[in-house]
Amino acid sequence: MDVPVIDIGALMRFSDGEVDTALLDAKEEALQQIITNVRDAASEWGFFYIANHGLPQHEVDEFQESMRSFFRLPVETKRTILRTASNNRGYVVDELTKNKTDWKECFDFAVLHRESQTWVNVPPRKGTYTINIGDMVQVWSNDKFIAPLHRVVASDKAGRFSAPFFYNPSNHVTVEPIVVKEGEVPNYRPFNWRQYQLNRYQGNYADVGKENQIGDFKIHGPIDVANA
Repeated sequence: MDVPVIDIGALMRFSDGEVDTALLDAKEEALQQIITNVRDAASEWGFFYIANHGLPQHEVDEFQESMRSFFRLPVETKRTILRTASNNRGYVVDELTKNKTDWKECFDFAVLHRESQTWVNVPPRKGTYTINIGDMVQVWSNDKFIAPLHRVVASDKAGRFSAPFFYNPSNHVTVEPIVVKEGEVPNYRPFNWRQYQLNRYQGNYADVGKENQIGDFKIHGPIDVANA
């Protein structure tokens, strides 16, 4: 089994202002295929790669060199922008994730496949980006899409860098399922995004007992192992 690779080249013909309308009225077969592929991957895997995304390779190379330049700076300089328990942006020295050391520069991903419950490697693919369905999308989709259990697989072969981009709601947003079918009931009770994240940040830096998870807000249906 392999994590799907989805070609989104057909979307690149549209401007930011046009793409929403194009997808909502997706008459072109290429756009319909993208929608189907993303829906299937988000439902089965919660992970997928996107190819033909339109970002030039030279910009990616420049960004990667900027990352390397930052990590080459003296520790004293990097410590001026330390991450804290209330702000997850910044440099870390002895970071804890789930109260265990988190190595940022040397890893691959593995993801738990929803149906088979087997681990599948998600190695970097040059020219693609790895998309991970997050907790909020699982709640909004009322469990149709999954935020899968995934883990970091350490490697001692070479230095590695990750550059995640988190597309998050505004701090004031109340997160709750978007129920679209008649007779469907929400699987989660509403919660505030900012408070949810603050609780998660604090759990990274101190033993606060059980870590905050979307499963804590579940009111119908089973709780996935990734969100327990």
